Amino acid sequence: MRTSHITVLTVQINYAVRLDKYLRIEYGSIQQSNIEKAIRKGDILVNSHKTHSAYRVQNGDEITIYRLNSLVSIIAPSTVQNVRFCDNVVGLANKMLDQWRVYEDDNLIAINKPTKIPTQGGSKVLISIDHAIAYINYINNYSHFDLWRLVHRLDKDTSGVLMIAKNLTAAQKIAHGFKMHDITKTYYAVVSGHPPKDRGVIDSYIASKDSKGQMQVQANNSVTHYQLITKLRGIENGVDWQGSLIAFRPKTGRNHQIRIHAASIDCPIVGDRKYGGREEKYMLLHAKELTIPSSLLGNEIELSAPLPFYFNKFLN
Repeated sequence: MRTSHITVLTVQINYAVRLDKYLRIEYGSIQQSNIEKAIRKGDILVNSHKTHSAYRVQNGDEITIYRLNSLVSIIAPSTVQNVRFCDNVVGLANKMLDQWRVYEDDNLIAINKPTKIPTQGGSKVLISIDHAIAYINYINNYSHFDLWRLVHRLDKDTSGVLMIAKNLTAAQKIAHGFKMHDITKTYYAVVSGHPPKDRGVIDSYIASKDSKGQMQVQANNSVTHYQLITKLRGIENGVDWQGSLIAFRPKTGRNHQIRIHAASIDCPIVGDRKYGGREEKYMLLHAKELTIPSSLLGNEIELSAPLPFYFNKFLN
């Protein structure tokens, strides 16, 4: 019977949330692959039973974790010994705190994440926003409550507003705001073609490829509102090209939702080869605006990040 290195968490939230998401809220810098492996081995139990990462924990549930030190890359900075961060991670952290920062207060910091930068780490990802957060937590010797934590994510090739909570309470409130659809997000995208209407709602079940290349239909429907900003037209290599700048406002937050929905109305995002977009060096999808209502953190917060330079090729 395992008796050492046991951590027991009693869930204290007033809503249900996925187990893996709850663990990331609690511990911040934690990789999805580590969570999945620990669950398969029985090192993470809910109410003394084996479960899965999508299980929705709720108030009063008891999470038992064996060998927590091997699960998280940082628990509390004071417990980390002989940690070395590579120069690229340190440089990434410095950019987040300086040139990429678009907003900061006592509860959160928001950055304008560039394209090509992963949000979270993984087995093949050695440098990410999450690695930089781990470095910031370490050098500041933050307590568990004050650890900075990711509260949402952007795809590697998507740029724009990314929020990081600066304490556990803020992380839980923001996570609840996303779950209840109280936080509004607006993405701008340059797409090929024109939408069927100037504004509309896409409401559907969506499918995407898993790690083995198999199509998987996501269990819940997805909803995205869109609005045409302007129609675009140009000549490239003697060929007439027509496209659009569209604002997308996702109501739900499914994997690759905007990219799939854009393609579903015959407007694939430029640079998004995975879903039929024309070839381009960058994918032209940008998280431009995000609004947090006053009910979450005490005052309304409007965040905005300017469009990247590579949008100019199509907008000028």
